[in-house]
Amino acid sequence: MNAKSITLMLSVLLAACGIEGQGADTELSPEDQAAQSSEALTSNAVPVYFNHTYGILPEPAVTAMQNSAWLKNNFIDVEVRTTVRPDMTYTGTYLNMRETYLEFFPEGTFGYPLGVSGIALGDEVTGGVDKLVSKWQAEFGASEASLDTVSRTINGVDVPWFRTADVHWSWVSDYTAFWAMEYFPNAGQTAPRTRHEERAARYAPGKLAQNVVAAIYGLPKSDRQNVRRTFKSAGMPVFGNDDHFVALTAVDHGTRRAYDVVPDADGRRGLLGLVIRMNRVERHSEQLGPARLETGIGGLPYAVLWFVAPTAADTAAARSLAQQQ
Repeated sequence: MNAKSITLMLSVLLAACGIEGQGADTELSPEDQAAQSSEALTSNAVPVYFNHTYGILPEPAVTAMQNSAWLKNNFIDVEVRTTVRPDMTYTGTYLNMRETYLEFFPEGTFGYPLGVSGIALGDEVTGGVDKLVSKWQAEFGASEASLDTVSRTINGVDVPWFRTADVHWSWVSDYTAFWAMEYFPNAGQTAPRTRHEERAARYAPGKLAQNVVAAIYGLPKSDRQNVRRTFKSAGMPVFGNDDHFVALTAVDHGTRRAYDVVPDADGRRGLLGLVIRMNRVERHSEQLGPARLETGIGGLPYAVLWFVAPTAADTAAARSLAQQQ
């Protein structure tokens, strides 16, 4: 996406979100903000990407995704997988795409209520998570971010999986988890395994879904503030204010993926919806329990997956983002 396209997308998206002209730190116009952010991302030593997001959903929504023949046969690779780690074992429902994926659990998993969600950034630069931890420590305090290694058990052997940069405010949040992950290299290599390599065995290019391009969250005030600070200190451009903002990733296969964060409300907490790039245009509506998938919106190769009934602003923002990609 070139600078002109970024400017147009931001102008339309911010207007649809009702935050046009509200810069992250200044009163710059969306055009100037886009140019400034493009320069910042170009010079950022750690390009930050969308890895995946998870949501705690009503059980009927998760069951419907597992059982929908159209979803599995036409739209996306659906996987129910049990992961065994030295510290925990869990079963999730996964929607696998080319570089990104989605992870869902029914209400009560891990003891979590509806509305809990997780935001997992990703980097593909050796030592990228080290730099992210340093940035987050500078923002939140030396003891408020840390590094760890996550392993998984394969054939009885614990194998290093990824390094994780954790921000500790999310450890005590009731509703939002936030971390960044850097995969361990493949055997015989030194560079981190890319998200594309990690997803290659699961991505189904013959199906419709290609990648997430935007995720929409409804978060409590304290989480919105912390999420915004975490995005900004990671070097991502953020437009809007603590009440409502849009954050953009680094350029990722020609696209800057977006996080749209709005205030929560009863029945509108956690992961509210997603915009997904499709490999081709096909119009279809699929009810997935209380969730709903609409494909080919506006006659374009984009789909929206809503976990709540979308507001007019939700729909406008999703359509605007799809139209400006």
